[in-house]
Amino acid sequence: KWNNGAALIDESRQAIRGVGDLLSHVLRRSSLRVDWSRLDGVRPMLNQYRTSGYIDEPVALGQYLSEVLADVFPFAMAAGASGVYPFAWPVYPTKTDAMASLDTSVDPELERTSAISYEGSADVATDIELRYSWNPQTEGYQVTRSVAGEVSVADPYRTAIRQLVGPLSRYGIRRRVISTTVVHDAYTANKVLLAQAARYGQPSRVVQYLAPSRYGWLRRGDVVTLTDAEVSASAQVCLIESVAWREDGLRIALRYVEAGG
Repeated sequence: KWNNGAALIDESRQAIRGVGDLLSHVLRRSSLRVDWSRLDGVRPMLNQYRTSGYIDEPVALGQYLSEVLADVFPFAMAAGASGVYPFAWPVYPTKTDAMASLDTSVDPELERTSAISYEGSADVATDIELRYSWNPQTEGYQVTRSVAGEVSVADPYRTAIRQLVGPLSRYGIRRRVISTTVVHDAYTANKVLLAQAARYGQPSRVVQYLAPSRYGWLRRGDVVTLTDAEVSASAQVCLIESVAWREDGLRIALRYVEAGG
């Protein structure tokens, strides 16, 4: 039995408790080619999420990363010229987090190539519940916390957040329940709930642009601002959904950061 303390240590012989350190640990022991510079770039942010757990049966690495970790924590895996790497999804970023400003009035080579589309309507959740602190001896979750767009005085583990107030009025109560064996503390649970609200709180707008090669340093998950009078965007905060080189240039898909409320 192992109910307390870290069982793994990282390359510096420190206990592994953060998600970033765990990703580094498992990827170092894989046969995959890894882009270590990008992993190290997001490692401190992902280490804000503490994790612990165990694996009691064989599981493919990709399945564990996507279904156990990335389904709960705000990151995804990608592949680039230097290998695989995780990129983090910022949670409710603001203009001050932007790494670049895309402005069609300033840069005539920046060309919109699609209409704005809405994605995620079917997945909207305005009441999000997290079941965590798994106890293998009782085979049950010891704690349940939730966030929603309305206050519940009777439930001290339920928090109202302003980002879900607007979506609740538009879509009504839509529940999403996440059960996880890799979260065990209240601080991380609250951060996970906020990240889930940012991801599923309401549909997001997506638009694509053709950009000159000087924007080639941008990566999926980066925060930028978009100004385009034709779609009434003025310093709109966006996440880069994808970046792809094509014969006619650099294709960038942008996902609006919807503020909620």
